[in-house]
Amino acid sequence: MIRKIISSISILIFVFYWMTTLIFVSPKNYLNINLLEYSDLFNSFFYQKWGFFAPPPKTNERLYYTFENKFNSKDIQIFEVIEPITKAKSENNPFNTEEDLLDYVLSNSINNIRETVINTSEFIKYQEKKLNKKFTELEKEKIYDSEIDNSSRFKTLKNYSKNVAIKNNININNYNIKLTISLIEIVPFSERNNIIYICKTEDMYISKSFNLNNDEKIIK
Repeated sequence: MIRKIISSISILIFVFYWMTTLIFVSPKNYLNINLLEYSDLFNSFFYQKWGFFAPPPKTNERLYYTFENKFNSKDIQIFEVIEPITKAKSENNPFNTEEDLLDYVLSNSINNIRETVINTSEFIKYQEKKLNKKFTELEKEKIYDSEIDNSSRFKTLKNYSKNVAIKNNININNYNIKLTISLIEIVPFSERNNIIYICKTEDMYISKSFNLNNDEKIIK
């Protein structure tokens, strides 16, 4: 009897997992667009990166934290955190567990935010078609801000700013903080000696200012 119950529960969990996976990773449709508000919850537990099946990426992400002193406008400090972690992973290999874990958390958070932006864009298009109206740029901006601000991955990146501040002896109470995600072009291997690719382009993807409370958790 117990074995049957355990088997039934296992089957239900298996079916639920694959049904939710199919819903959220399938091309945009009526169902997953209307379930957009639950996509962050899904990614928190069942996040998947289908990089094996995807073409090679054309860009790398960069994550900047800008600290602007509230009392001294000349005191502005900017730190990019992804490239140093990637470099440390390479230098400390194979004893790079800490860097590898940190890279995983930050990179997945960035990728999730990028997916949130794409999903929100599709949601806006769907709502415009459904309501037969065009949202103003201000209305769109509010929708984007709401979706990003309420996502757990953005909160993770916010919290990591405290680590950056501690590492650089910055008192966050005296600074306004801005988080910027940018994309930098990957030079194709075949073009690595081409002078055209020496100056790689870097484009800002998202830039958001935020407040950080002292009681927010620090990523260890």
